[in-house]
Amino acid sequence: MRTARRKTKRTRRPMQGATAPGALATASIADRVSHALLHRAAKWCPDIGLWALDRSLASCKAGECTTAMCGNCYVRSNMVRFPSMGPKDVVNDECWAALTPGGFRLWLDYGPLGGPRRTRIRAFRFCTRGEPMAMPADIAKVKACMEIAPEVTCWVPTRCHQGPQRTAIRDAAGLDNARVLASVDYTTSRGEYRHLREQRWSMLYVGDDGATEGRELCPKTHHLTGNCADCLAKGERCGSPEPTEVHLQLHGC
Repeated sequence: MRTARRKTKRTRRPMQGATAPGALATASIADRVSHALLHRAAKWCPDIGLWALDRSLASCKAGECTTAMCGNCYVRSNMVRFPSMGPKDVVNDECWAALTPGGFRLWLDYGPLGGPRRTRIRAFRFCTRGEPMAMPADIAKVKACMEIAPEVTCWVPTRCHQGPQRTAIRDAAGLDNARVLASVDYTTSRGEYRHLREQRWSMLYVGDDGATEGRELCPKTHHLTGNCADCLAKGERCGSPEPTEVHLQLHGC
């Protein structure tokens, strides 16, 4: 006679950095507001396979965006083609202003109605449009969010490497889960390139489709196999923890 097997209940092992059960109910008001706004502003980007939080173009002006590249900016052209982006940027900037590390942690762990997420977020991008490190307060905010979520690989392209915030950005880039890349183009001087390489920056180049020598090709924009999430998961190209130079095909998104 067969004996019935006892069913054992499987328990999920907590993710590194995850909040304790019930943390949402006991969180501060600021963290709960940040959590709620992130569920309105953060977006899933199927083309790159990542969640991302954007900012308005005003953050580019506050940062160090090169005016020579503005004519090629796909965000500017899309703002004309899709006027609905304007109101969404209002929500984005509200979310950024209210963003707290605790709110980011809650957003990673809890859905909009307070239930635990069923699928863990492995990677995140600051930002697909706008400048994530325009001001010293922005750098501190992004760094704190990366510190509170060590299991999430955070991809942060920035133009502000050429401004006075360079040292603070380098400090944030030293985190194990940080993938901070200096955004460069054909206006970047030889001296600037030399300085970036000496300081072991990773770089993301766009602006000249023929300038591929010494650079790894971005699979997504060059229409090869894979996307941004694949590179971050494998630790390749933009996802590499070691200094790298990646070439984006202009408007190859």
